[in-house]
Amino acid sequence: MYIKLFSILILLTVGTSCIDRNQIDVTKIPQANSILKKIPTGLKFGETIYKSYVPIYSDLLLAHEKNHVALQGYVSIRNTNFTKPLYIEKITYYNTNGKFIREYLDQPIYLKPFSSYNITVKTNDLDGGSGAKFLVFYKLANNIPQHPLIEALFTGTFGTKAISFSSRAILLKKSTELVR
Repeated sequence: MYIKLFSILILLTVGTSCIDRNQIDVTKIPQANSILKKIPTGLKFGETIYKSYVPIYSDLLLAHEKNHVALQGYVSIRNTNFTKPLYIEKITYYNTNGKFIREYLDQPIYLKPFSSYNITVKTNDLDGGSGAKFLVFYKLANNIPQHPLIEALFTGTFGTKAISFSSRAILLKKSTELVR
């Protein structure tokens, strides 16, 4: 009987020690409320449209593993201006060969001052391939040259291993016309 009780105690101890201590309570994560419902009066956005290129990696070839690892991507567009919103005209997604895949906005949005807009590319979304990319088209409030910070974070697992890395957008050009 003592052996049975001791075995149960050991199993309970081992079982509770295997609980992932890095898990978070998702109910405590602030919900995104970063889009303005209406534009503040007196705010103007110039004619200049900026276009940023964000590299995305839907999968990664591991040479020593001789196979592909599917990755989840997380793109974050951060308004770095403390007082003015950021006008995001559109966000487009392209595959490795430069073929247009989809748009991520139904209509333009105004990102609140000092807030973020996030996009998730799910692990099972392999449409983009290892050379996928986003183009983010935006305008600056009152032509104040304070551009957003746009980054992407990638995570993936294979077997008992995990991989994560990030990439940062680059500003391609500015123009007065919106081109896909």
